[in-house]
Amino acid sequence: MRSRTPKVLHPLCGRPMVDWVLETVKEAGVKDVKVIANPHHADVAAHLDARVELIYQREPKGTAHALRQIPEGELRGRQVLVVNGDSPLLTAASVLKVIHAHQEQAKPATIASVEDPTRDDGRIIRAADGSLEKIVERKDATSAMRRQVHEFNVGLYCFDGSRLAGELEKVGDDNKAREFYLTEIFLHLRPVTVVKLDDPDEAMGVKDRVRLAKATDILRRRLLEQHMLSGVTIVDPDNTFIDAAVSIGQDTVIEPFTIIKGDTQIGSECRIGPHVYIEDARIGDRSDCGPFAKLRPGTELAEDVHIGSFAELGTWATPTWAWTPTSARVRLRPISTARTRTGLRSVTAHSWAWTRCWSRPSNLARNRARGPARSSPRTSRTARQPSVFPLGWYGESQ
Repeated sequence: MRSRTPKVLHPLCGRPMVDWVLETVKEAGVKDVKVIANPHHADVAAHLDARVELIYQREPKGTAHALRQIPEGELRGRQVLVVNGDSPLLTAASVLKVIHAHQEQAKPATIASVEDPTRDDGRIIRAADGSLEKIVERKDATSAMRRQVHEFNVGLYCFDGSRLAGELEKVGDDNKAREFYLTEIFLHLRPVTVVKLDDPDEAMGVKDRVRLAKATDILRRRLLEQHMLSGVTIVDPDNTFIDAAVSIGQDTVIEPFTIIKGDTQIGSECRIGPHVYIEDARIGDRSDCGPFAKLRPGTELAEDVHIGSFAELGTWATPTWAWTPTSARVRLRPISTARTRTGLRSVTAHSWAWTRCWSRPSNLARNRARGPARSSPRTSRTARQPSVFPLGWYGESQ
């Protein structure tokens, strides 16, 4: 990934990669979840906290070496599911498909595969009778294999724990990377059930930022489809971006080029956009926002509120000074009301909005940072204070 951030903490649709995997396995009913992590990645431990049991792999020597860090006693006598941490596109339905096949076939191991001629990952090599012969990692694949074999390993496995514990020590590092591949265990652990998944996208391992962008787009479209099936109208799905934690009520319309991030909650029968940015905000029923509006974290709108064009609402701890486009220094003014179709209605008492100066900057406006203006002995004329208007009212009829 070429990043200081651990790979599994890179976000996809507002949620770290590892959280997508954990949510999938828990939705499939998996219990006693363990995460094997690098001890140098303190951010991963801090993020996961007490949600799962963390096991550290001191040296990154491959996936089989990672499983060796789990005590044998915790593997024996149970079914063990193994999932790669960089597989955020896996669904609970696919995980359950592998688990059920493993339980029905009662074989020592079950793996998932996909057919995809465009992919270049670990290839599944089959014997003449159609059974699994071996899995060849991408680095070790020959030119002939790359041309002829298009069935790939997903990185989703289910094992008989007792057999797994007994065969892990037989895995060697006789490969170009000098790592202990978990896929080498299938040379010793037989027979193996291979379950083909229908969607090739689920097999995508996010190994770089190109795949990160592709995976994010796939998850984004899944989320938009869920909202639309729940009664939300999304006018242009290609140009709408909604994070995983966002909730939207029925009969709400989302216009194009709208970005909704974080833990935002939008009520029913609202209209949002176009060109609106919302983050960690609350919007009541039958409210509308935009076009070209921004709601900062902490903003709360009551029901039936109208936020017009070029408005920006947000929360600040204290008022501050800011330069406006006219170079007049003006103060951020508290907003306690917003104009609606029926009059004025409370938004939030702790919101602040930028103010904009529409008149020519006066001496008073230019000198306010240095304190109150002093009267001139040569004239009794008082400098006129510039007019200021909350941006939320810009363009609204008085």
